[in-house]
Amino acid sequence: MCRKLTLILLVVGTLLFINAVEGYSQEPGLLVEKAVVGSQFVAIQGDAGRYREDNYMTDGYTGGLEEFVASGDFDGATLDLSVRSIFDYDYRVDLKLLKEDSYFFNFSADKTRRYYAGSNEPWQPQDYGMSNSRADISDSDIYVERVNADLEFGFFNDNMPDISFGWTRWERSGEETLARGSDVAVTNSTPRQPNLRSVPAMSRVDGYSDTIFVKLSEQFGDKHNVSLKQQYEQYRDDQDITFPRYRSMPQWNQDRHFVDFPQFTELLTHLAYDSFWSEKIFVVSNYLYQNLVNESTRTVYRDNLTGNARAQYVDPSVNNRRNAHTINLGVVILDGLIDGLRWGVNSRFETARVESESYGVKSPAGRRQQSTLTEQQYGESISLSYTGIKKTNISAVVELEQRRLSWDECDDIGSHELNTNFGLGTAIDRNSDIDYSDVIAKFNVSHRINSKNKVAAMYKRSWKSRDYTNIIDNLPNVYPGYMGDSDQDIDQASISYFTVISDRITGGMEYYFERNDLQYEMQGMAGQELTRNRFSTNLTGTVTEKLTMTLLGMWEKYFLKSPAVADSANPTFTHNPSDFDYEANRFLISTNANYRINDKVSTNLRYQHTEEYGTVQSGLDEVGGGIAYDWCENGSIGLRVDLFRFDEKSSANYTVGGSGYKGFDDYSGIAVNLSCGWTF
Repeated sequence: MCRKLTLILLVVGTLLFINAVEGYSQEPGLLVEKAVVGSQFVAIQGDAGRYREDNYMTDGYTGGLEEFVASGDFDGATLDLSVRSIFDYDYRVDLKLLKEDSYFFNFSADKTRRYYAGSNEPWQPQDYGMSNSRADISDSDIYVERVNADLEFGFFNDNMPDISFGWTRWERSGEETLARGSDVAVTNSTPRQPNLRSVPAMSRVDGYSDTIFVKLSEQFGDKHNVSLKQQYEQYRDDQDITFPRYRSMPQWNQDRHFVDFPQFTELLTHLAYDSFWSEKIFVVSNYLYQNLVNESTRTVYRDNLTGNARAQYVDPSVNNRRNAHTINLGVVILDGLIDGLRWGVNSRFETARVESESYGVKSPAGRRQQSTLTEQQYGESISLSYTGIKKTNISAVVELEQRRLSWDECDDIGSHELNTNFGLGTAIDRNSDIDYSDVIAKFNVSHRINSKNKVAAMYKRSWKSRDYTNIIDNLPNVYPGYMGDSDQDIDQASISYFTVISDRITGGMEYYFERNDLQYEMQGMAGQELTRNRFSTNLTGTVTEKLTMTLLGMWEKYFLKSPAVADSANPTFTHNPSDFDYEANRFLISTNANYRINDKVSTNLRYQHTEEYGTVQSGLDEVGGGIAYDWCENGSIGLRVDLFRFDEKSSANYTVGGSGYKGFDDYSGIAVNLSCGWTF
């Protein structure tokens, strides 16, 4: 109840503030510009939970205030207000009040829901000697509600710096599913089944965050702007995660229960300066100080056991701290050196130190983790843009970044829940230096061929190097020392074309390519490689005076190659190297048509087909139509009907004796929406 009252209290507080501001007019000054109310009913056959997750909305009946817009003038103060209130899951309010050279007040808040299906991983319990009922969590009503609110107000005075205050609040509560868990294993199957760690888990969450700030701003000499902002955030969360564990036998073994308390406090101090030193030179500089204290803890229980055996990892304590200083300086020169050339340089330096310590009891012994991380980070960039060539824009950016991490860690990994140890009954003792060196270059060019045709191209190249130097490492075969140095090369390119076919029709197309090659020292040339090709096109136009149509199309091929070494004796991760490869081919076509029958009646038709095949296979078809009637000069009423069908085809590939989960995530349905609106 406390969570649901927050939004109401904030709205009431906003209205009280409006009544209290100086010079509030006693006569109504609020003008309603638009109001739309509506209701919708969605009937689903099949996996209703997957429908809710895909569409961020519930099935069944919903309705309420779809849009409300108003504005007003209160003795020199202008007010803008918009409200949305959809029953059950979607609320929002935005309010802005401004009086020039006096004060301002901004408030926005929303409440939303994120729905979850019980499981989207069609793993086969039958392969492990269990019933199919273990494959899914009942997903009739799994969701997390979130409330976000931002409040800021300030005052202007010629005789003192401008001052503003702010408060940001977010809350969340509910249940969400996680595609993770503990072991699923069976030792006597033929062929040997892989150990899994993706059993559906249920997480119950209840958390909040409050951020407050005060900001002072002043201008000197009509061109030097200085601001100082002090900000404080407190985050507190409560997560309760449960899931079954099936280990070394074809049946339920035990339940795992994680009680998590993620929490931190953060203090930020931000000092900023910017100025036009001349008509062509703009300078900006910032300093940021961060003090972060993290005290997140996790307690682990085995709920099926009692007494001391139930306590897997208890009485945790955590004390993690981060202190960081960041300074940056940037200069932009307009029309520098030659006319039409704009260039800028920017540099950034950051130094940080992180100290962490945690302790907990895994019966009968305690487990301790300690680490220290110091970091220096340097960043430089230079950007150029040139408009001196007729009908052509050219820009280029080069970014450099260097980081040096010194990492000293001692971690007792005797508890699986702290750190998966792969059977190593010892502690990690590691002192490593990690050097980062990144270079990113990006080039853009666009050219207008004539008044109806325009082309553009982009190319981006990234070189990223990681150099690991293990000074001390008692477990060199455990990540990250086992992986060693890494090099990553990324190429991204696109070319696009836009055209005006006629006075009524426009269109365009774009091709995008990406290649991402990541290699670790131990892999040699056989590193992870990603390639992506995407082509998209669109066509929009007024076919006749009454008919407007839009056509969209997209095709994408995505392939991720991740070499891995199979271990037939203990295939925890893979049967063979191809198990880590991922391929996706996506195809989408969509068309939308609006036709006005007469001055009072208009219609709309829409169709979209989305297809995905490869590692994941699915298809979605949507077709719908609507009609709107202007029953008076300022009022209209509309009716819309949509049909849709989702087919999760990849589940058919997971079979046991020719059966499997065909239709595991499938759904189809119909949505009917009725709305009525007024404009003023």
